[in-house]
Amino acid sequence: MTTIDPQAAELRPSEPQAPIRQAASPTAQRPPIPSRADLIQPSTEPLRIVQPTDDAPAEADDANVLRVLARKAVGLSGADIERLVREARQKARRERRTLGWSDLADRLAATKGDKPEGLRRRMALHEAGHAVARLAFRLGIITLITIDGPGGIGLVESEERLPREETEDWLQTLLVAMLAGRAAEEELVGSCAAGSGGFAESDLGSATKLALRMEVAFGFGCEMPLLYRDAEQQALLLSRADIAQRVNTRLEHAYAQARELIRSHRAVVEELAAILLQRETLEGPELSRILQGMVEKIATLRLADAVVACVGPLRLPVPTSCFNVPAR
Repeated sequence: MTTIDPQAAELRPSEPQAPIRQAASPTAQRPPIPSRADLIQPSTEPLRIVQPTDDAPAEADDANVLRVLARKAVGLSGADIERLVREARQKARRERRTLGWSDLADRLAATKGDKPEGLRRRMALHEAGHAVARLAFRLGIITLITIDGPGGIGLVESEERLPREETEDWLQTLLVAMLAGRAAEEELVGSCAAGSGGFAESDLGSATKLALRMEVAFGFGCEMPLLYRDAEQQALLLSRADIAQRVNTRLEHAYAQARELIRSHRAVVEELAAILLQRETLEGPELSRILQGMVEKIATLRLADAVVACVGPLRLPVPTSCFNVPAR
């Protein structure tokens, strides 16, 4: 679930942004917040590895320890992290010892459930699909990819550095990226799991909301395109079969493009998924290095054109009223 420089695949850490309209623009700057490493570092005592474990960093310096622990905290809020650190510190004090790696690592691990290997592979392919689509269509700067997010979910975070011309074609490309995770599952696993949908902020929920806005709020619909209607009212999809049909046509077309994208770059998706299975979370310089290697394997502009050419142009059902425009 689904935020590279518009002109080049430059990758830098940043906060995720919502890629919808000017009011919630993907380029809107959020105020700075403390990093996960800053929140994990106790303010009154240093972090030491008292009893190193197999998954503890080989180099026991504070910065390296905090970096690895911060990866395990991906998706948790600042309040959640501070609570976990406070509880871990209290436990260590009760036992009259120094706060150690296992105190924090165990509590962070407890926030995530164990997952079967088949599910982990599906999640890795799903998130790799999203990431490759964003690389292929130059959709922002990818800042994080994980299969170990809050509650054990997977996600890709990215941001837009510059304002975009939010044309119909560009928004349709966003739909492709939103659906690329599910497409990767279907193409590379052979089936789709329910995780793509199920709630409003899911891939299917977000894509449906965007497609609906394109039809009734952004001025790209065929029927009364200049009439703004509240796209938050999902009842339109239940009460207006014609609108629901056009929204679904947009989604079907975007999904066909997403599947062709995955088929065209199966090896790249599988390579990134294999790295995710090993590392679980990618961010910062490590993510930049890995994705730069991926970019070199993707012909971005040619790929986008090839996918559109293969699937064909978008053809929406046109209501009769669209032709009943008086001549001037």
